[in-house]
Parts: sequence; structure tokens; C-alpha cells
Amino acid sequence: MMRIAIRPLRLLLLSALIVSGLASVVPAAAQVAGQSKGSALKIGIRLPDGGQKFDGVYLGHGLVLTTFRAATVYGLYGLHNASPSPATSAATSPATSDAISSSAVDSRFLSPRHRISHYVIAAPGDAPNPDNDAFGYTLCNDQWQPLNTADSSATGTPDATCLPFDLSPLTTIEHGTETPLAVRRLLYADQGSDVAILEAVSAPVNWPAARLSNAEAPNTITAPWLNDVYGLFINRADTPISLALHDALITPVVGKPSLGDPTTPELGNSGYHVTHYDLDLHFSANNTVLNATATLDMQIIYPTLSGFYLDFSTLTARQISVDGVPAKFRQDEQSQKLFVSAPQPLIFGQAVRVSISYGGLLRDFKSRYMPFLPTGLFVESQTHRVFDVDEPDGAHSWFPCNDQPLDRATYTFHITVAANLSAVANGQQQGNPLTNADGTHTFTWVMPHTMPTYLAVIAIANYTPTTLPGGPDNIPLTAYSYADKPAGSAFNITGPIMKQEIVRFGPFPFDSYGQVLVSQDSAGLVGMESQTMTVLFEGLPSASADTIYFFVAHEMAHQWFGDSLSLSTWGDIWLNEGFATYAEYISFSDSGNKAAAANELSQWKSRIISQQTQAITHLSPDNLFGTEAYNKAGYVLHMLRQKIGDADFFRTLQTYAARFQYGSTSTDRFWETAETVSGQDLSAFFSQWLQQPDIPRVSIAWIQQADGQIEVLACPQSAAARAFSLDVPLLFSTTFDGSTPIPSAPVQNDSETLHLINAAGQSHFTPGFVPGSVKIDPDNSVLIDATVSHPDNLPSSCPSPG
Repeated sequence: MMRIAIRPLRLLLLSALIVSGLASVVPAAAQVAGQSKGSALKIGIRLPDGGQKFDGVYLGHGLVLTTFRAATVYGLYGLHNASPSPATSAATSPATSDAISSSAVDSRFLSPRHRISHYVIAAPGDAPNPDNDAFGYTLCNDQWQPLNTADSSATGTPDATCLPFDLSPLTTIEHGTETPLAVRRLLYADQGSDVAILEAVSAPVNWPAARLSNAEAPNTITAPWLNDVYGLFINRADTPISLALHDALITPVVGKPSLGDPTTPELGNSGYHVTHYDLDLHFSANNTVLNATATLDMQIIYPTLSGFYLDFSTLTARQISVDGVPAKFRQDEQSQKLFVSAPQPLIFGQAVRVSISYGGLLRDFKSRYMPFLPTGLFVESQTHRVFDVDEPDGAHSWFPCNDQPLDRATYTFHITVAANLSAVANGQQQGNPLTNADGTHTFTWVMPHTMPTYLAVIAIANYTPTTLPGGPDNIPLTAYSYADKPAGSAFNITGPIMKQEIVRFGPFPFDSYGQVLVSQDSAGLVGMESQTMTVLFEGLPSASADTIYFFVAHEMAHQWFGDSLSLSTWGDIWLNEGFATYAEYISFSDSGNKAAAANELSQWKSRIISQQTQAITHLSPDNLFGTEAYNKAGYVLHMLRQKIGDADFFRTLQTYAARFQYGSTSTDRFWETAETVSGQDLSAFFSQWLQQPDIPRVSIAWIQQADGQIEVLACPQSAAARAFSLDVPLLFSTTFDGSTPIPSAPVQNDSETLHLINAAGQSHFTPGFVPGSVKIDPDNSVLIDATVSHPDNLPSSCPSPG
């Protein structure tokens, strides 16, 4: 189920989170049945051994509502969110300080196992899910591990040095008196909303229960996050939350015009999930005007929904119905939202069909996230050919939708075009086109696997399909080129590349694969990984063999990484583009084209070094599709491969692709998969390469002493460089770079490794010859910008970086 962005509990309870003293949860005039006027509903939650105090509320049925930090490891052990900037040491309580390292846990180096942002107690029969189960973890040597991996082989219980997730030391405060809070389990917690619900053994204090409500009522607690909890627990009898929800005051609400993506907060809408889009698209004779009907099958995920938003821009909505009943609506071009007022409240779990008639003159769509390339639906000015490139938010320029990757749906396309044209879309074409009374043709395509909106594609031209050879027997491969400009054999490499990528990434996730050429006049050199139907620019068949190869390899890899697995947030775009970029290197290397593979790495490094890059997981909205998401992220995967080895690296990719297939993923999910498969703690690796800006920039000086010993000193050249620790290969040689060695003297080489801590390091060794010079990282195995000098004397220490 999708996560909903909701306000912090400390605001919802009308009380700031405090350390000393507890504010009232509701105004003094608030009343609850059975409670006298002026009584407070607050409960004080105190952390172990006199730690922080947090607000809490008793909901009845043994439930305590409190903050995320009060009920999770972030509060219990003084830990906080991972941050892209250096963090100070976190304090530990006296009860745990002996067991935790005295240096505490640096929040920059927390694996996903330590940064779980959402807990939901598993329903009966559900498979254990370490992503959600707080009590399934234990803290061992500053690293959270699943309980089942921390068991002692002798006793079958966690090692004595480990600290299980334990809320038993919590106490409640009633009029200043502390009382133990017997916690049975943590039922729900969400870091984004700062909410947690504990199930206590009995009522924690002698207060009457408060009533949950999503309405601004004078005698209830305001709880707009209730809509999220409702969807998780209303049909579950195994927790008391369903009883509290039964007692709740729930009024119809309007879904929020956002899915809460921190990178693109204006995209997507809440309150519903679209399960299927049926798009009936009628193009004018010159393809410049579109008249269409979009039919959206929705599942309601709020308790009661009185209205909802859709993303929609450039075209005009004309008529809307909800389950056949006309609905009122309004369209706002500035916010790019279409609001629909439900004729009657929609109920949780209800299947709803929304039909929207719309159309207009096709015009350009400007995305703030793709400043260098137009997006949306294009009409080529001379030939009137049509195609779309929707990443990241161009889809809602040509059909109303929930335009955020979390909301995946299946699709049916009915595309009506002039008789001399054909239409291509995602999935498979359903039979021959229908001939209409006016001579037009209607093509029907069906995409049976769910996909995000930005992967939807249509392309209209005088296409001729060509079946491609050499692929897997069960996956039809087709290239769509213009009838008057055939692609020839340019795409015959598709089958062999697919077979290579299947070996590396696992089974191909779809039933067919196509590549369609489009005009580049409107959108530059296009390569777009639309699900099952990659869009490529029309000039590609005339490009060099290596260019065709890396385009095909890159976009095909997206079918695994970006299509079958889509993003939870656009801030994780590296999971799409970095993986597809590294697939270029893998495909070149696997095909035996070592020169092209080496050239890829060299070009990536040059681009990265030439600019001050942002942290891969902290990209600015206008830089989602820059060097960081492609080249820098691809290089990080290359370094991960060196760190965990080929076998575990490709097993990680296959496990990751299979585990989250046809769903949403995140950086933490890939990180956790890599740790699980490799058995390594990769916190330091991922933290520095994903969460830190720029790259290590160092100066390396070396001299040779009279006794033949080489002395090396490396120093950071920027403050940002000090965030990186890594091993750097060095190659000392009597000659390289094509220079001529001394006649009859053999060329001698010596490989060494320089260990850098905070981008600084010293080393000494004896190569047994007089080196002429040194190469830093000769095989491009690490990402570093190093300048080399050969002074007469080494400085005694590194100067402060500039």
C-alpha cells in the first residue's frame, strides 16, 4: 500500500514535542464522554533511565498513541535520521552505554536495517518482513541485525552483547508520578508523520480514552493520518486498532493533491489507487488535435472520500462521470490538477470507474525536472508523426492520471488514426486494426503488467514492423521503423544483448519487447525505456555500431531496473539510470568488446571529475537527470562489484530484481539486498558514495629514498573529500604511456594499494627498481580525482584542505 505524507503528531496533537514538561494534548475546554471539563488527555512517555519525555494519548482498547521517536530505536538509543552532512555522535542512555561502543553510532553510517522508517505488525499468515518488523531486530556492535541472524549457535538466543528491540523500560507519567508501561508490541509507526501506536498489556494510566477523528471537532483529537492507518488495519481482527477505528469519528475528506514525494511533492494524489487506465484516443487528420476519453478504474484507500485530484495539464476536461453519474469538477492549469467532486462519498475498498472526456490542440509541456529536454506528447511539424516521452511528469500532459511512480496500473490503448498510419503502444497489439466508417483505423494495445504513468507510450507513423532474430524463444522481438526509411539489420543485436542481460539480471520480466523509432526534431536524441516498447531516435540505425550497442543495452536494462522495478521517489532515480548505465559496461564487456567497456569507465570518470557533483541520493529537483544519476551512479555499482565480487554482485542484482518485481523499490531496499546477499556490512560504502557530495579529490606525492624505499603521502584537496575512505591502486613502473624504455632493460612494474582514511594516507614500500612515474588506479576501479607530484621531499603532514 502506498504511503501517505502526513503532518507530524506533535502538530496534530496541538502540542510541541518537549523535553522538559508536557503540554496539553487538546485545548482545556475539550471534553470526552465521561470526562469532566478541563481534564487533559495527555500521557507522558519517558524513555529509559530518566531520558526524554514525549507526548502520548490513550486511545482505549489498550492502545497508546505517541511519537515515532518515543516508540522506536531512534528514541530508545538516541539515534536520528541519516544525514548527507557529517553528524555528531548520538547520546546513549546509561542503560545501554556499556553495550554500545563509546563512540556511539554515527548517523552517516546506518544501514537500512537501522533506518527503517515504517513499522507495521505482520498479519497472521503473512511472511515475516524485516522491512517492517521492529521487534525482529537487535543491535549488535553498533549494527542492527535481524534477530534470526544474531542467534548464538549454542543457545539459539541473541548473543549477550546484542540489544534486542525492547520497549519494556518505558514508563508513563500521571501527574508527575511514573508508572511502568507494559508494552505487548509496537503495532504501527511511521517516521514521516512522527506517529506510533503501542499495544499495552492494560490501560497505562487511569484516563478515559480519546477518540480518533479526521474531523476538526471540539471534543476529539485531530488525526488526518487516520486515513493511512485505516487502510492497514480496518479488516484485521488480530489487533485492537480495528476496534479503535470502529469507535473513530470519520467524516468524508478530500484526497490530498500529492503523494508526498519529497523530490516532486506536487506530483501524484492520495485517497485512491488506479488499477487500470483505458485510453480512447482519436487524432485529427494532421494529428495536431486530440479528442479522447480516459476511463480510470480506481480502488478507494481512504475511509470515506468526498473528492479527489488527478494530475492533468495542456488539454481541457469536458465531462466527467463517477460510476456513470455526472460529477462536478474544476481544472487548474497553474497547479496542473483536475479536481473531481464525488456525487456521493466513496468508501474504503470500493471499486470506482471514473470517465473523463477531454481534448484540445496538442502543445508543448515544460517540466521543471527535465529543463534540457521537452517532455509529453509531440507532433513532428513536417510529417505529423506523433510520439511521447513522459519521464518524469509528461504523462499528465496527454491523459489525466495519478502521475507518480508509486501508483502502478495496467493499460488499454485504443488509438484512432488516419488510414495511412499505424499506431504502436505498450504491451501487445490485439488483432488487426479496426476500420471505421470514416476510413480511419483504430489500433488496440494492452499492457497486462502494471506500470507507472511515465512509462506509457504511443507512437504514430507509417511504421513497418520487423521481427528480430536471435532472442529467447518465448520473447518476441520487434523493431518498428518508417516504411520509407527501414532500419535494416541495425537492431539484430537486440536478441544477443537480451540473452546476455538475462544471464546477468534474471528472466526477462515481460512477454515481448519492441523498439520504435521516432522523429528527433522535437525531443533531441531520444532513448526512452517505455515499458516493453523502447523509444529510440530515428537516426540511430545510421550511428556507429558501438553507439547502437550501448543505446540498446541501456534501454533494455531498464526493463528490469526502472520498469519492472519502479521508484518510490524520484530522488532515487539512480536506481534506474545508474543501473542502465552500468549495463552498457557489462554488455560491452560480456560481448568481448573490452576496448569499448574500458572507454565507458574512462568517459564516466572524466565527466564526474570535471564538475562538483551532488550526493546521488540528495539531488536537486532540476538535476535529477544529470551526471550523478547516470555516470556517478554507474561507477558506484562498478565499485560495489569490486568490493563484494562478481558472484555476489550479480546475485544481488538478480535477487533485487526478483524480490521487487512489478512493484516499487528504494535505495534502502537495494542496499539491504546487497548486504543480505554478500553478508557484508556495506554501511560505510553506501553512505559515502550515495549520501556524500562530490568525490574524493586528493594530491599524491611520492619520493624514493637512498635505500630504494618509496614514500607516499596522500592529502585531501577539499573539505568534501574528507568524507571518503577508500583503497587506491597504484602502479609504479620504469616506463609507461608509450615512452621508450632503456635499451635492453626490461620494463618493471610494482602494484601497491594506498589506504586512505578521510582522504588521507601514508605508505612506504620497496619496489626493487627505480620508478619513472606512477599511475593512479590504472584499471579505473575506484572513483577518485588524484594529482601526482614527485617532490624532492615529502611534507611532514597534510595541510588543511582548501
